[in-house]
Amino acid sequence: MINRPRLQFAICAGISSSLFLSGCASTIDSTFSEPRVPTPIAEKLLTIWASSKNPNSEKNKFFAVDGHFYTVAYVGNLADAERVNRLTCFAQSPDAMMLQYNAVPVAFWGVVNWQYRTLIMDTLHSLHGGDHAAVKARRTELERLVRDSYLQNKPDWQTGFLIHSLGDSYAHVKGDFDTSTAYGPIAGHGFAFKHDPDDIYRDKNYEKYNAYTLALYRALSTSEKGLEEQTGYQTLKLFTAGLTSVMESNKDHPENLTAQLKILTPNSVRIDDCEEMQSEIHADEVKVFLKNLAIDLQKSNSDPSVVTAQK
Repeated sequence: MINRPRLQFAICAGISSSLFLSGCASTIDSTFSEPRVPTPIAEKLLTIWASSKNPNSEKNKFFAVDGHFYTVAYVGNLADAERVNRLTCFAQSPDAMMLQYNAVPVAFWGVVNWQYRTLIMDTLHSLHGGDHAAVKARRTELERLVRDSYLQNKPDWQTGFLIHSLGDSYAHVKGDFDTSTAYGPIAGHGFAFKHDPDDIYRDKNYEKYNAYTLALYRALSTSEKGLEEQTGYQTLKLFTAGLTSVMESNKDHPENLTAQLKILTPNSVRIDDCEEMQSEIHADEVKVFLKNLAIDLQKSNSDPSVVTAQK
């Protein structure tokens, strides 16, 4: 795990204490425990804030749904994945279930339970602060974990959470694709501003997005044919080539990616239908799952053999 300088911790804790009226301050557990939720006052403030930035809403611009929701639906259908509608919903759930798992609220109230905060920021949202080798290792390991979880019929919410982490391992980085390093868990990409990594059309983020879609396809495809022989994979490559062409020729006025993905996946689950599925996600099970995932990712980061060339 990454060491946190005391000064950074103090600054973060101070901001959180001011924002939440110091009502949620308490002793940080020495072992991983059930996440403490904000006080009623803090929860009310977050609820008011969230109501204007609802991540389950297609109109919301703050938490983009094109990468975690519509992309999973599109790629999953191309790969002929089973239960693709459920995987699509659960891949979006870490952002949609704001108080528990969304990186922005947890970054603030999570200072009262630093280990939980670390698992949300570092593990679930891939804000690990690693160098390029660590970024490649995490992407490779998460792709393997998504595939294993899917093939072994693990609970769909677990596979969806892994897909979310995989997507963020491509998105939450800075720099060019071939040299990118990860944003860290202290502030995430909160100060990226005009270089917002969640904006697929910003800078050259489309290169990372294209690589993510191909990785996701590889993880979900169960075809016995080679990748290049699969119609879905060829269709996806044409899609990524088209996105590249749009970005290189018309960067100022890109097409609406969400609209394109909805047209390409006409019978996909609607984002408004996902809330009922989220009731299957229980905090105690998430606690164990994320703790084990953190261990797996730590091992992969320390094993040079895990890092393979990105396709």
